[in-house]
Amino acid sequence: MTVTATYQIQAFTVVFYGVTGTPIGTPQNIVWNMPATAPTYSGEAGYVFTGWDQSFANVKSNLEIHAQYTLVSYTVTFDENEG
Repeated sequence: MTVTATYQIQAFTVVFYGVTGTPIGTPQNIVWNMPATAPTYSGEAGYVFTGWDQSFANVKSNLEIHAQYTLVSYTVTFDENEG
């Protein structure tokens, strides 16, 4: 009797989400221990994109990657001596 083992490469789904919680690009199927590729993302109006919330360099499970950001803020100064 000959027994032959068959293997299937594990692949995981990686989805990137923007500031508003909507997916950016399409979900990626990543082979075990390989890196995902971050989509091009510059943020949304009123926010400054600062990076991603976790590493996706060696994918070993399904991942949801969320954009990190800071709110844009402005300083308003009133000058009571100006007309």
